[in-house]
Amino acid sequence: MQIIMFTKMLKNVGELPLAEAAKLISQMGFSGADLTVRRAGYVDPMRAKQDLPMAVEILRSEGLDVPLITTEIVDPEPPWVEDVYRAAGELAIPFLKLGYYGYRGFGNLERQIAETRGHLSGLAFLSEEYGVASVIHMHSGRRLNADAAVVRRLLSGFDPQHLAAYIDPGHMVLEGGVSGWEIGMDLLADWIRVVAVKDFGWVRQGSTWVVRHFPLSEGLVPWDKVLKILRAIGFEGPMSIHSEYPDLGIDGLVEQTKRDLEYLRSLLSD
Repeated sequence: MQIIMFTKMLKNVGELPLAEAAKLISQMGFSGADLTVRRAGYVDPMRAKQDLPMAVEILRSEGLDVPLITTEIVDPEPPWVEDVYRAAGELAIPFLKLGYYGYRGFGNLERQIAETRGHLSGLAFLSEEYGVASVIHMHSGRRLNADAAVVRRLLSGFDPQHLAAYIDPGHMVLEGGVSGWEIGMDLLADWIRVVAVKDFGWVRQGSTWVVRHFPLSEGLVPWDKVLKILRAIGFEGPMSIHSEYPDLGIDGLVEQTKRDLEYLRSLLSD
């Protein structure tokens, strides 16, 4: 399993140029980076043809692999979408994270699944054409991506080499509670190609309970059990540490990321 770092927070919190972010990711001990190719990301998707090769070269110059790019792509229609796939394929980037499909509310689900599968069909075609697998990221909230059973229906019938699942055990625990994350992994086992690494907990805030990000060793995700299942299904893809710690500032974020990386490696070595 390859452990990489999501570049989002280094830009959002630290406002680091990519060259500085690349150096820091390498110094922290990661083998690769999950590069944002979206609005307000490190690469503007409308300039992927020109800018993605330069961004990847910056990361690779620090000894970092780029197995994953994170995009907001949800359908094949915008003219720049094929440019992103083409550039990723030419750079031998194996995975492209798609954007999110919002849930429109009760009574709309079946219609939305059919509509979304239509979009995914076009994206699967681009994936096959350029050799870059599109992956659907699990994310809690009012999204089709929140429920593993829905994501399985979206993926059903598609070749996992072209369209696959990017599971996020943190978000799966939020949506699935005690066992939903495990049932979700069971449902999606044939499609799991990428894993997001973050953790959550619930905290009391006044009269309500709210979600908060926690360090990996302190949250609700049973990472030892998650990794056992990943080993059992032969998972060999990238694991992207998300480091969602905006309140710590860049220095605190970096220190906590180092601790998260050390903790994950300790579990992988058991």
